[in-house]
Amino acid sequence: MNRIDAERAPRRFGPVLAGLFGCALLFWQSPASAEPSEQALALYREGDFLNAANKAEASETAAALAFAARALLTEAELRTPYGERGPLFDRAMELARQSLRLDASMIEAHLQLVAALGFKSRAMEGLEAHFSGYPEEAREHLDYVLDKDPGNALAHAMLGSWNLIIVRKGGTLGAAVYGADVETGIRHYETALTLAPDNALIAYQYALQCAALGTQEKLRRSEKILEGLLARKAESAVEEIVKNRAGMLKAAIESGSRRVLEPILAAHLGKAAMPPKDVVPAAGRAPAERVRKNFSKDAIGAPR
Repeated sequence: MNRIDAERAPRRFGPVLAGLFGCALLFWQSPASAEPSEQALALYREGDFLNAANKAEASETAAALAFAARALLTEAELRTPYGERGPLFDRAMELARQSLRLDASMIEAHLQLVAALGFKSRAMEGLEAHFSGYPEEAREHLDYVLDKDPGNALAHAMLGSWNLIIVRKGGTLGAAVYGADVETGIRHYETALTLAPDNALIAYQYALQCAALGTQEKLRRSEKILEGLLARKAESAVEEIVKNRAGMLKAAIESGSRRVLEPILAAHLGKAAMPPKDVVPAAGRAPAERVRKNFSKDAIGAPR
């Protein structure tokens, strides 16, 4: 099998473009259904995602290939500039499909294929993503997982994102075409939190999607979720990265300023490069915008 060269992989974030129907966001978590070698698992926990993928891929079992797809997607999203992500996305998608050819019931492979489809589609224009069939295929895999495993928290969270992103980016037309709605998205996310209350990745993505909706009610929900997340201890390299992002998001919401929040949302939703650190105030230290949040056109949650 072809391998991704871990030594040549970039170690920084880069600009990303979000497609209209980027239907599945990646939720990084400790592997549950995949069974790669202990060495591959250890490499993943330490944040060496490419070597973890290479080690797992060598096993050539359905479970190991699904895990290798997860590791490649994690590397792509965490460390690879947009223009260099294509080979990682393509390889991850192929590994997930190979896993399903070996075992069509492999839940992890279905979920990682959904993630790969989402990442591929968000780099497309709206019509291109629509005609690619990716949103429908992603929904089919999520429906399969929830039919076989109704208590799968990750699938509920992904379906929550599927609904919220389509409504937020596609408006009433996107909602009508795909049968998506905000209430369904929120319900799936709340179910995911109930099923996996300690899952930092689900909590972060739910808070991010709530913040992106932009209403005062959803912003308050986002802050509450982030408070709980930040109070927990990170158990892996991935969770440490997610907690750092959660801190940035919470500080931006606390600022009360669209000028501060919007670049953070754009970066975390995959639409822009990460902003300079000095753009966001430290958590708990709101700038002057928060003082005038109820009076300024710059206030988040206020009508434009």
